[in-house]
Amino acid sequence: MVAAKVGLHLPALPQPTHDFPESTGLDIRILPGEGRAAPMRTTHGVALHKYVSLADAIGDLPLFNW
Repeated sequence: MVAAKVGLHLPALPQPTHDFPESTGLDIRILPGEGRAAPMRTTHGVALHKYVSLADAIGDLPLFNW
């Protein structure tokens, strides 16, 4: 959560280090009637590292069964 006192600007958000999957971006809504925000780059191919899916991260682990 990022917040600022009324009348002050929100601080800049850190930019992602890993690429986003193909998407239309994040849907961040501002207060009713004030529109939407786009504080982070979500364009595919602009981050330092490639997108890592859940399967990429833990797909090699054995299945767990209670």
